[in-house]
Amino acid sequence: MKTIRPTLSLRWKSLRWQVPVAEILYADSYSRHVMVHTAAETYEVVGKLSELQAALDALPEAGGFLRTHQSFLVNMRYIARFLCDSVVLFDGTVIPLSARKRAEALRRYDAWLSGSEQ
Repeated sequence: MKTIRPTLSLRWKSLRWQVPVAEILYADSYSRHVMVHTAAETYEVVGKLSELQAALDALPEAGGFLRTHQSFLVNMRYIARFLCDSVVLFDGTVIPLSARKRAEALRRYDAWLSGSEQ
């Protein structure tokens, strides 16, 4: 029996992609554009980061995504460590961690690690 991995549908103008959610490292936004980063490729779409977060939250098997900053959404499975003002991913990417979001981000990450939040 083949396991179906959840995917996220992305589109930009006439381009369409089905991106496996497990491959998304993080997403960042500027203006009305969202950049979705995987290890292999970066996808640019028009929209809001909050819309992307809602789409990911609607996929229960997607795992956990964490808002570390107004402009950044991180896949918790790729977080290597938390610093005082940033999050470092396993590939060395440094993601900003705002002071306002720090306490909630740490709480959610700890809950995710313990398995009480999926």
